[in-house]
Amino acid sequence: MPSLLTRGQKRLLSLLLALGLYILANSAYLVVSQPREEVLPVFYQVMLLSHLAVGGLLLVLATVFIFWHLRRVKALWHRSAAASGGGLALAVYLLFASGIFILSEANSLQHRWIFWSHRILAVLAPAVYVTHRLVSHFRPAPRALARAGLVFAGLLLLMVGFHHSTLPDDPIRVWEAGGETYAAAGDPFIPFEPDNYPDPSSPFWPSRTTTDSGNYFPARIITRNERGDFERIRADVERLGFAATTALGAQTCARCHAEIVAQWKRSAHRFASFNNPLYRASVERFRKERGKKASQWCAGCHDPAIMLAGNMEKEIDPLTPESQAGLTCLACHAIESIHGIEGNGGYHIADERPSPYLFDTDSSGLGRATADLLIKSKPTVHKRQMLKPFFRDPVFCSACHKVSLDVPVNGYRYLRGQDEFDASLSSGVAHGSAGTFYLPDQPKNCQECHMPRVEARLPDVSAKAGKVRSHLFLAVNDALPFLRGDPEMREQIYAFLRDRKLRIDVFALQRTRDGARVLALDRAKPVLVEGEEVVFEVVVRTVGVGHTFPGGTNDSNEAWVELTISDERGNTLGRR
Repeated sequence: MPSLLTRGQKRLLSLLLALGLYILANSAYLVVSQPREEVLPVFYQVMLLSHLAVGGLLLVLATVFIFWHLRRVKALWHRSAAASGGGLALAVYLLFASGIFILSEANSLQHRWIFWSHRILAVLAPAVYVTHRLVSHFRPAPRALARAGLVFAGLLLLMVGFHHSTLPDDPIRVWEAGGETYAAAGDPFIPFEPDNYPDPSSPFWPSRTTTDSGNYFPARIITRNERGDFERIRADVERLGFAATTALGAQTCARCHAEIVAQWKRSAHRFASFNNPLYRASVERFRKERGKKASQWCAGCHDPAIMLAGNMEKEIDPLTPESQAGLTCLACHAIESIHGIEGNGGYHIADERPSPYLFDTDSSGLGRATADLLIKSKPTVHKRQMLKPFFRDPVFCSACHKVSLDVPVNGYRYLRGQDEFDASLSSGVAHGSAGTFYLPDQPKNCQECHMPRVEARLPDVSAKAGKVRSHLFLAVNDALPFLRGDPEMREQIYAFLRDRKLRIDVFALQRTRDGARVLALDRAKPVLVEGEEVVFEVVVRTVGVGHTFPGGTNDSNEAWVELTISDERGNTLGRR
């Protein structure tokens, strides 16, 4: 067939066409064989990696061919051929640029337009190439076009066939059984049969936590086997009482979620276990008084890295990494279901399961880079694993933020402990009760108050419009950041508390000498005499708090109101 190409150019073009047909069939396969649920077949991942490798090779070879080809055809100017050839080159380079962007920034909803641009260009590029050949000096024979179509169809059928012949079964999605956000089918509220403790034969009794096997599993599942530098941990604990510089179980996560991990590193969730000096003192005393087994009631929520490995019934060395882990990323994100609404650590957490992504167990090197590349290229499976639907439901929080104490714990009787969940259901903030007022414009749940969208200061692939869900878990506890020497965290807590959470009204004052009451103080402007005793009538209302105030442990938390009296010059006359 006549051609403007030299023998070498023809060979290079044949290679380009072969690679082009492969990547075209490969692209079609990746589109029509989307992963289901949490299943990401090995063959699909191999095809995805080959898509990236062949795409890069195609760009290099296409660049060589373009410049080589231009040197020969520039003297034979043909407007239509030049326009279509230029369009083809533009499409190829835009394809490569969009692919690199997807790999660096991830295939997220925020960048969905880039992903669809990449798909559209993948269809446009071969169409422009066919147009370029048809308007060139020497057109290809119809048989050549038909042969190319058959090769494409054959490759696609081969890939799809092999994909379906090697497809594993879908995993059992416990957390969707019964159409509820709980593991059990049916309505967990009717009838209400409190079952606060599992059978005493449970290895985790009196905690309500369960695992797939019904038994212990290695702590590395919770910590991702990222135990940090033991000597650094020991030095921190001996100097400060907790590991301040080592965040266990989060190094891999930080590669893509730098902002979320940075927030979590300063949160009360991270400092929930023996790296919290206040909790450590409490649980060590409890273990002496009630025994090691009973302390698993605490451990289900505070010490999963210790308890789930079967170490809560042993002597605990506060210097070990597991003791300093707190609530790691997987302590929450590996939870598969919530048992109900009784709390006390009532969650089911998965035993060790193979990651759907190749090389995901590698912590560094080429393997880790490949795993990261696969996750960014196909993040839907990772998202289904790590962000289950009930994570957005307050029931998820109730597993640990609703507590009761019964005979196995206190040797006495049933007592209600911390219970933010039930209180939130009937609060004005949740729009859950007809008897409340001062309602916010929109109802809010636990996550919307304590995990609002905040500005991402570090790169994070989960950011949408530059914002991520806060993993600071801001609440009223400023003791932990004070102990850690974290003034920025304390200021963030104060700003959170000042943001329309409470309202204090001074309704009246009463003079003790004659019992007279003065109302509307801002208008009456009563004059106080030195030495006079008065009683101020103060009403404190929760406005933006979706549960009782103060929350937390009902037997120890207290709220104080400070009253300061100043003169017209600003001098303080008294403070109570």
